[in-house]
Amino acid sequence: MQAKAKIVALYDSAEVSKDLGHHFEALVRHELRANQLQIVAAHANSYKDRQWQKSGANLDFIADYPDGRAFGIQAKNELKHIELGELLEQLDICDCLRIKPVFIVRYMPWSFVPYVTNRDGFVVTLGTQLYPIGYKKICQQIQDKLSIPENKVSRKLREIAPKMRTKWPIEVSTELPQDASDRLSYWFKTGKLPPARMTPLVSI
Repeated sequence: MQAKAKIVALYDSAEVSKDLGHHFEALVRHELRANQLQIVAAHANSYKDRQWQKSGANLDFIADYPDGRAFGIQAKNELKHIELGELLEQLDICDCLRIKPVFIVRYMPWSFVPYVTNRDGFVVTLGTQLYPIGYKKICQQIQDKLSIPENKVSRKLREIAPKMRTKWPIEVSTELPQDASDRLSYWFKTGKLPPARMTPLVSI
């Protein structure tokens, strides 16, 4: 237990969290530009002549698409999911600025997704927390201490929860997973939800 507590403290430290946040924002920036979006603001709550004034909350990115559409993007690389109150406030910001909400997240409860899609937005869940280069050793330590050994999972449990993940959901990566990139690209281009074959279920 002490060894696990030390590992948890390691990946949950302020320094690591800051590195993970900056890394993920860089990946999202690259993804937006690859989809021909122009990032017009970062950590902002105003767009053109409109501004959110009810609180100091903001959006990670505001970006324009060549056809005139505009998007408010939230990038969340944390293991824990976004709180519903925070989600609703960010959706309200997008409504105020008249832009479409996009959430690119490690995980979001499925019950939260309709709040976004009902406002013409989109959610991409990665399932895995992405670490920058240089964190390979730390990731391996976390995997070794916190993952569930395959021989510890009973057949009955696998039958009950076939999609259960035994490996701790982290990895070193310099880009978003291909399936997430494909889904984002499809939605930006068409404004429609991707086909079912492109939206695999993502477990906690």
